[in-house]
Amino acid sequence: MASALLRSVPGGYDIQALPIRIDPHPLEGTASWLRRAAHRYGLTPRQLLALFGITGQVTSAAALHRRLVAAAATIEQQIGVPAHALAGLDAPTTLDPLVGDYLRVYHDLAYEPRRWSRYCPDCLAGDPPIWPRAWHNPFYLVCPEHALVLRDTCPACRQRPLHALSWIGQDAPPWTCPSRLPVLRGPYGRPRRVTRPFCGHDLRTAPRRRADDRQLLAQLLLTELADRDATPMKVCGIWAPARVIGHAVLELLDAAAGTDTDTTADRLAAHLPAALRVLQQPDRDSGGRAAADQLSPTGPHAPIVAGTDLPRRARNPVLAALQLHHHGPELTPAAQLTFRCGAPLPRYPSPGPHEQDWLLLRLPEHGPHQAPLDPVRIPQVLWPGAVPSIPADSPVHAAIAALALARMGSIRPFGLIAFDLALPTRTATTVGATWRRLQRSGHWQAFLTELETLHRRLEQSPPPINYRDRRLLGEDTHLLAAALDYAADQLALDPPDPAARTRFWELFSGGDITYAPEPLRAPVLPDDDVSYRQYVAARDGLDRTCGALFHAAHEAIHRNAAIPVHGPLTWQPP
Repeated sequence: MASALLRSVPGGYDIQALPIRIDPHPLEGTASWLRRAAHRYGLTPRQLLALFGITGQVTSAAALHRRLVAAAATIEQQIGVPAHALAGLDAPTTLDPLVGDYLRVYHDLAYEPRRWSRYCPDCLAGDPPIWPRAWHNPFYLVCPEHALVLRDTCPACRQRPLHALSWIGQDAPPWTCPSRLPVLRGPYGRPRRVTRPFCGHDLRTAPRRRADDRQLLAQLLLTELADRDATPMKVCGIWAPARVIGHAVLELLDAAAGTDTDTTADRLAAHLPAALRVLQQPDRDSGGRAAADQLSPTGPHAPIVAGTDLPRRARNPVLAALQLHHHGPELTPAAQLTFRCGAPLPRYPSPGPHEQDWLLLRLPEHGPHQAPLDPVRIPQVLWPGAVPSIPADSPVHAAIAALALARMGSIRPFGLIAFDLALPTRTATTVGATWRRLQRSGHWQAFLTELETLHRRLEQSPPPINYRDRRLLGEDTHLLAAALDYAADQLALDPPDPAARTRFWELFSGGDITYAPEPLRAPVLPDDDVSYRQYVAARDGLDRTCGALFHAAHEAIHRNAAIPVHGPLTWQPP
């Protein structure tokens, strides 16, 4: 007769399972739980893993966690820990999404929690002695429970805890240093091929550094910002999403102390109060002064120099608004146009490769996401009355206003913009005199504000005309003349006179007779203001008497030109 199995004797109790269940703490990570559970059984983590059926070389903490999850059924059978508890050992902490977005957007780095861990001596003296996952985050600097600045290294061996996976062969309490002692070197500096002993120092006895109230408050604020939803909140008189404000704190820390792997918690925590002080200012004036104390005007975080590399790095919109608000009056007119200083909250040009992250790089004040104004939608001279600060009786001023509109939010030099608008090269060199004239008369700020208003209207309702294509076609005076003659034949009208031909070119290309091709300048004598004013006075009459002819010629060009001509003959901003 076959004997009964021993495991069936004690009424459903599995005598092959380990007798003690050690549940993971909600805050601890994989290494912490394995060290704690293994020590409870008097085993090394490697031996405990072997009981779970996990053998072979382990290359990283992340790979180890994946193998634990894969063996979840065996682990639950052995020590009763459910699979969801094992999955939580690698769950992101509150700060991880904030720091991950920051490193990806501002530094083009993929975020992974550090393998090594900081630690709080008082937490390791607690019950249970765990190593929270948050200690692996590079910006978790202060223990909020004990108000201590976290330690970076063991005071005995000067190494960072958990920086290597050698701890899986150590049976020791969780509060001991898990690192092996530094490499022993023999003659001539060669490393000795010996098994290095574990440090084993009691980290509960590590020196404490008490965090002051402002350091603790700043750490709590950073954690709160990471935990808030996307609802905007107000700092320095600026409404911004909580995550954008959190990135501003990290940018201030990076500017002050750097955020590479060599930056210690002591150094970063020392600059936390200064970062907090910037964002606690009541308005943009005081916030701008505080930000200017922390940020270099030529540094990478919030520069005020409109260089060609400006769009290459993403920049925080809150710090940008504060920095540009503070330094705006000192900037050159060209830089003020680039940074759109006519707006209540100035900004940097479009972030280029980071455009997909516009929610993190723009403020609610900047309006919904939309494509930037395409330079091809800007005419050679601005539409009459579009910018009241510019005199309407001068084609030079209207052309310079078009140059200024094309420069807004852009780093393109004025020479290139003038070439694009088919303006004479000298136009780009005369803009400075116009800017100085506006500044002396006190109209410069009004001019910036009017340009900003126009720019926003054009972003929301872009012109339906590609003025660049129209200017290219307008260079072919024979094409325009043939279209006008054909339209006159179709309408049984007399051939148009030179003034009508010139006016059609102006309406078609968005230009002015001053900058027309040579054959079309006949109605105005060179350097003759009187003849120019007479021509300008006759424009309305030409539009009325030749309106049908002009539209018929426009349709003829649309049907026959090599470059498609879309949109109406002429257009005015709404």
